[in-house]
Amino acid sequence: MEADKRRSARCAALHRAYVLLALLAVSPSVWAQCPEGWLARAEKLHPKRELASDWARCKTLPDDPRRMVVVLPLIDPSDLHPGDDARTYDVDVLVMDTRNGRVASRFFEKKAWTSDAVRLHDVAIDTARYQLATGVRAFGVRVSHRGSSSVNPFEETTLSLYVTEGARLRPVLTRLLTARGNGENDTTCQWYSETRRTIALGRASHHGYRDLVVQENTVTTVDKAQSSVCSPSREGSYTSTTPLRFNGRLYPIPKVLRSRITP
Repeated sequence: MEADKRRSARCAALHRAYVLLALLAVSPSVWAQCPEGWLARAEKLHPKRELASDWARCKTLPDDPRRMVVVLPLIDPSDLHPGDDARTYDVDVLVMDTRNGRVASRFFEKKAWTSDAVRLHDVAIDTARYQLATGVRAFGVRVSHRGSSSVNPFEETTLSLYVTEGARLRPVLTRLLTARGNGENDTTCQWYSETRRTIALGRASHHGYRDLVVQENTVTTVDKAQSSVCSPSREGSYTSTTPLRFNGRLYPIPKVLRSRITP
């Protein structure tokens, strides 16, 4: 009975750790729902599609309050089966004029997101100061997924960056893995690993855009059995810095920094 209680406590602790990781991976300031009327206005752009309104997001750009970013996830019609929770989403990323509601620029991506055994957990618009060049400021969309297994917990957050080119939005960074957590919880002890990545602007430029510097920190904690009790032990910490250079079209991402979830 006592062993069962200890196992339950360890499971609860691991769950709390991963909930915290998910919350920290997405800044609370960007958990923005759409103002009243704006979502309905944007939804008219796709009158024959079903909007996944729970994942739709809107946020005014801090450097230009006349523009609002709107993210519209549209459920793939082939996924609309009763009792089936698996989903694939086409995503329309828009910049709209806050004065008249017109679309200023947009980028539409088919089958951009998936939600299955690894479920879609959150979507956020990131308006940090990504000043890639004089007069060019990017904004981001962060997408978080979470696994459904309590034995092998898993979650990750990715970041995509967009710049405006007239009436077109252009993705310059696609699904950079910015946070990841995974672990294992067996009948005795557990281990988990947390990775966080932040982006800074480098001093050098390539093809007119500044380099992006990805700074990573990974911490792995392992429970070790001592007299039938599991005690957490920090096994190691890993840090690294990786530059991303613009190639004239986008910032190529090394395989190790990419999401393992295939859209």
